[in-house]
Amino acid sequence: MTALDSWLAAEGGTGRKPYWRILGRAVAAGPGEYAIDIRGLTINADQLQTDSLRLAEPDENTVEDGHPVLDVSHDGTALRIRVPDFADPADPCLWLHQQPATFLVKSLRDGIAGITDDGLAGLLARGEPGGRLSPHGLPSGTLLPAQDLAYRACVGTGLWLVWGPPGTGKTSVLKRAISDLISAGKRVLLVSATNIAVDNALLGVVKEQRHAPGQLVRVGPPHLKQIADDPQVCLPLMVRAKLAAIGGQREAVAAELSAQQQRAQRLAALTLRLADFDADHYTRQRQRLDDPTLAAQHLTAQLAAYSDQHRDLQPLLTHAEDQAEQARQSSDNAAGHRAAWAEIDALEAETADVEEAATSAEARALLAHQEVAEAQQALDDLEAKKGLAKLTARSAIAAAEKHRDTTLARHQGTFDNARQARALADRHRLQTHTTITRLSQQIPLTRDDLAAIDTELHQADTALRQARDAEEEAAARIVHLDEQLRLTLAASDDVKRAERRGHPATHGEAQALRSLVAADSARQAALIKQHRELHEQYERLARDAQGQIIREARLVATTLARFRTNPTVFEGPYDVVLVDEVGAATLPEVLLAVRSRSGLA
Repeated sequence: MTALDSWLAAEGGTGRKPYWRILGRAVAAGPGEYAIDIRGLTINADQLQTDSLRLAEPDENTVEDGHPVLDVSHDGTALRIRVPDFADPADPCLWLHQQPATFLVKSLRDGIAGITDDGLAGLLARGEPGGRLSPHGLPSGTLLPAQDLAYRACVGTGLWLVWGPPGTGKTSVLKRAISDLISAGKRVLLVSATNIAVDNALLGVVKEQRHAPGQLVRVGPPHLKQIADDPQVCLPLMVRAKLAAIGGQREAVAAELSAQQQRAQRLAALTLRLADFDADHYTRQRQRLDDPTLAAQHLTAQLAAYSDQHRDLQPLLTHAEDQAEQARQSSDNAAGHRAAWAEIDALEAETADVEEAATSAEARALLAHQEVAEAQQALDDLEAKKGLAKLTARSAIAAAEKHRDTTLARHQGTFDNARQARALADRHRLQTHTTITRLSQQIPLTRDDLAAIDTELHQADTALRQARDAEEEAAARIVHLDEQLRLTLAASDDVKRAERRGHPATHGEAQALRSLVAADSARQAALIKQHRELHEQYERLARDAQGQIIREARLVATTLARFRTNPTVFEGPYDVVLVDEVGAATLPEVLLAVRSRSGLA
């Protein structure tokens, strides 16, 4: 005890607490499987329990929410772990809930302190090995004499030390002795200082195939793959089989989370593949190719037809331009004649205006003459009266005479103007007629000739305009069809390129996945929580199942360090304790292993 207390003091005492320690980056070795290179690390494999490990990011703050480790095995320079398939940290690292350096020493001290009956431990402490060898060895010739002696010591009683150099058959004797002890109904504890030593001894027993299911159990992380993968020996696999129902629920949730992850990863991969794919553009191009009016063959035929039409219109347009030019030249040549006829028209219009003015003056004179005539008639009617009537009408007659004279005087200018206007109109008409006759005799083209020239020009211009419209329309159609053909050929190239790369099908798959991934995102947090709760429930039940499996086993194989840190293994009881490679262990560890065994050690 004094030595152990000094050891504890040298390691810093017992006040230190566990802490999270990063063991290294984890390399994916398969779905839910990772390997961690532990070369150069000082690590006690007996602390590598699943509940003390987490797969998380390099940041310590992510550890508590990291992924639980379901299985762990120690393979030489590497640790191999299994986590839920959906666990996929961006930068995965393995973290260990590291016990302080004094943890194993303290557990050793506490175990030694708890020894109340020295038994075989007392014999070992006093250096008094010995006991009773088994009277029965193996059949003659099975073992060499020294090997037979070692075998009888293993199956006998008391405290025995068996030594032999490498290659002398120690492991063969040990596996045979263990198998025979189990067959005899004994409960055996097989311990050693290292995992590889435990596995090597246990593997020999496993290969004997003389045990029934559940009789052998390996406690702690196996070093050999044959042990780690054996569901009848490896404790985590045995627990998994025992907890198949709750394990199945946990695995079902993990499978759903893994499926969600795979869908998300698949969608991310598809999205990356579609980085240069424009789905809307592809749809438009595909619709263009499906439109028969925009098919390349149809457009090519139309383009050829309009090109022929455009070519045929060229001579017609040239002819129309020539005809229009000739008509304009004829019209330009007739400009002087047209001006002369315009002058005649002006003179005729002037004559008509003068005649109209004279006629108007005559009309006013006619009205005045009628007014004078009416005044004269009124006077004549008064003067025609006889006798007394005429006498009494004298004043009226005088007034009528005065009215007639006044009216005549008032309209005298109107009569004069009418006579003068008529005389002027007659003279102007005569003069204008002479001028028009002279001018018309000088014009070689008649009005009908000029009208024919104008009609010909109008028709030529109309024909030219129609020819140009037809030519321009054909040219525009050619440009339009050429552009449409170019677009169709480009669409064909785009569609072929996209389909050659599988983009449409990929886009369809991505579209289908997006709705699933969106639904997954809504459920993911709840599923992760459910998986964590199921895992915690599994771990609680696993501890109970481990205890039951260990208590029912006939052979418990583990390391000396694991023996004293696992309460169920430590409690025993055991009929026989076998310490392999005892020379590599410390005396307190061996004392604790054989502490209360009164049978054999």
